[in-house]
Amino acid sequence: MIYNWQFERDGQEIDVEVSGPITLDDPDLMIDAALQGCGLAYVAEGRARRHIASGALRQCLNDWCVAEDLFLYYPSRRHVSAGLRALIELLKA
Repeated sequence: MIYNWQFERDGQEIDVEVSGPITLDDPDLMIDAALQGCGLAYVAEGRARRHIASGALRQCLNDWCVAEDLFLYYPSRRHVSAGLRALIELLKA
């Protein structure tokens, strides 16, 4: 199943079924392809931030960008390992 690109603006949400000559499922590969001029990369801004800052990539459709929330699911709050607790605290920051 190919992921539809999701956009939102002023409470209006749209899903766009995207097709093309290349389909990738790895954000780093998507960015590399965009850097090589292969097309658009639908990735979280944080992943592409340094390339945007350097001018190698440009953001587009800024008015339609969706603020992505990060969700972490784990089995129980009672017995959280030290490693998982550290990850949770890192993600909260």
